[in-house]
Amino acid sequence: MEEDRKNLVGDMGRFEAGLPEDVNKHKPWIETSYHGVITENNDTVFLDPPLVALDKDAPVRYAGEICAFKIHGQDVPFEAVVLNRTSGEGLLRAKSPIDCERQKEYTFIIQAYDCGASLSGTYWKKSHKAVVHIQVNDVNEYAPTFKETIYKGAITEGKLYDSILQVEAVDEDCSPQYSQICNYAIVTPDVPYAIDRNACERVGLCE
Repeated sequence: MEEDRKNLVGDMGRFEAGLPEDVNKHKPWIETSYHGVITENNDTVFLDPPLVALDKDAPVRYAGEICAFKIHGQDVPFEAVVLNRTSGEGLLRAKSPIDCERQKEYTFIIQAYDCGASLSGTYWKKSHKAVVHIQVNDVNEYAPTFKETIYKGAITEGKLYDSILQVEAVDEDCSPQYSQICNYAIVTPDVPYAIDRNACERVGLCE
């Protein structure tokens, strides 16, 4: 009798040990590549296509559910979280506000993991590796500054000049849209000078 009990327990142990592998037969599936856009100083990433993992083991509990997304790469300032284990919907977000002036784009690898035999991820399987490319959109946060604090020029009385001196301003925003200097203006009233878009200051001809 005791021998039969030991054999039964042994058979049950072998069955239970093999059960997770028997149930969790498939790896999760995700797209092979994603393109995302994030606005600097924000944490929301808009992905195309959306981050969704599918598993053919569904609707089996755990084995057919998605428990995690993992990002591979050195010093990647993003994280991926599971929003719904059953649907496999995920969210990619920045760990902290992104600075376009520091880095304009990021590329890294992501994988999806099913739950395996439990929420702790026992016997879980992982998907293939997908490439994620993130573009950082600029915000117009910097004002133009002149390269010099003082510009000096010399003229002769009564003589008209096409050009007296050249001034130049720069903008630290990362995109051409916000860093390009579009125009210059003299703000001191009633001076006999004009300044054009090329920043050449001229005597007279002020209208």
